[in-house]
Amino acid sequence: MDQFIFYSVILQWIVLIVVILAIFLVFRQFGEVYLKESKAIQRDGLAIGETIPKFKAASVNSSKTYNHESILSKPTLITFISPNCKACKDMLPEWNDATTTLGNKINFILISTGRKEENERMLENNVIKSEVLIDEEMQIFRDFKARVTPFAFMINQKGEVTEKGLNNGKEHIHGLISSIEDYVELKGNDSNLRKGVVTNV
Repeated sequence: MDQFIFYSVILQWIVLIVVILAIFLVFRQFGEVYLKESKAIQRDGLAIGETIPKFKAASVNSSKTYNHESILSKPTLITFISPNCKACKDMLPEWNDATTTLGNKINFILISTGRKEENERMLENNVIKSEVLIDEEMQIFRDFKARVTPFAFMINQKGEVTEKGLNNGKEHIHGLISSIEDYVELKGNDSNLRKGVVTNV
């Protein structure tokens, strides 16, 4: 009898864990679907034209520290990611291509909401050509009013948001960058990005 109760309790815990995991996945999927709707994208994140909030964060892949002013030496594309986000990892190759192609004209910055140790493991397992800033307490994430990852903001040199939305790869990167084409003249290989095609140089 005692053995039966013991196994029953274990089974209940297993069922509870499975239910919690299922709820988490459902809410995550709901968030992704929700943010794909244009109205939702307009609601979430800083508003177009709004000035970015003050922040300061250390880079996990260099000894540098950045703040809301130092990133504005050029127009800047910020994408919020998290170490365990599959969509974030899937977009990294095209993010790297864009960084290589346009890094001399646009700052490409990833801000990760994970712990330092998680981000270090992510860097060990993935090639990332841009700076990765750590936001362990998710304060920057909240200040930018983001909800899910990967979510991006295109920022001009005045510190104003010119575009925002999900960033799942080259099409989204192209759409975000196109909002500052009046400020950045794209030439040569950069013209590929206008067409939504990102290539290495």
